[in-house]
Amino acid sequence: PNLAVQEGKWKLLLTYDSQRIELYRVSVDRKEATELSKQYPEITERLKGLALKWKQSLPREPDPACFSKARPTQSEGRKVSKRRKVK
Repeated sequence: PNLAVQEGKWKLLLTYDSQRIELYRVSVDRKEATELSKQYPEITERLKGLALKWKQSLPREPDPACFSKARPTQSEGRKVSKRRKVK
């Protein structure tokens, strides 16, 4: 799973394409052994909506201002070390 949302006793896990969805009641199933999405479709859909709404709020590309300027990139002349083979 790529996305997760937890609300109270419920935890929902899903892939980015929503093809795989898992729901757990973590208050009584800490090991997440019993998948409950088919038994609780209303809770599953509500939590899925929350996860997808959050996903849509994310930027498509990272903000360049978030990257450190303290370390130069390889294109800026940083030397790439060559690893020695261990004999």
